[in-house]
Amino acid sequence: MALKRVCLEIGMGTDIRGRDYTKAAVRALRDDTARHTVMVEVSVGGQAILARVTPDAAGRLELAPGSDIFRTMFNAFALAAIASMFVGNLLALRQRNVKRLLAYSGIAHIGYMLIGLAALSTNGIAMVLFYLVAYLFGNMGAFMVVEAVARSEQSDGIDAYKGLAQRSPLLALAMLIFLLSLGGFPPTAGFIAKWYVFSAAVGAGYYGLAIIGVLSSVVSVFFYLRIVVMMYMTERDARPVPAPIPAIA
Repeated sequence: MALKRVCLEIGMGTDIRGRDYTKAAVRALRDDTARHTVMVEVSVGGQAILARVTPDAAGRLELAPGSDIFRTMFNAFALAAIASMFVGNLLALRQRNVKRLLAYSGIAHIGYMLIGLAALSTNGIAMVLFYLVAYLFGNMGAFMVVEAVARSEQSDGIDAYKGLAQRSPLLALAMLIFLLSLGGFPPTAGFIAKWYVFSAAVGAGYYGLAIIGVLSSVVSVFFYLRIVVMMYMTERDARPVPAPIPAIA
């Protein structure tokens, strides 16, 4: 293993505590040529931070797991992820308004993305970006169907989806695909996105956080499938026939 000592100066504006400074000293501590990584010590505002630099095409920079800032960032992302998943799913479970259901479930999806960020790696960030694209596709598509149903039935309630498969098979099929993707059912993009995010957490050693994410995803299945049941397994309520108006002699 070759040892190298290098001193670099990087221009900065403010540190993580908001204090102004003009540069940060970066000193290479160890160069592992076999693994193509460099352990560096970054001095920011007088506080040393260990980091690992991989000189690949992406210019990857990862915080060392033993550093204080790494533990602080992980705790912040992990707590935010758990809170988002819990609150989002709890509120969505109680909703009968489909627009609000999708909006509250979006809070839970933010929690899933935060799991990828909690990994604090370039792999985790890449998976979060993929998850974001998959979520936007599913959510925007579902909202388009919700808007079409609301215009037809004059209601955003879940009862408006009763018998939708008989009235509009294509619209029901589109809603089914979007809901399955949001719920993370294979082989949809939503399933692949969740698999990647949870895999990033497992790869970083955060098995507990990944398990909580999987359990939260299982909970979300209930309110997504409730809409599917309304569309395919529930008959539409018979609309009352207006009484004939008697003719005036």
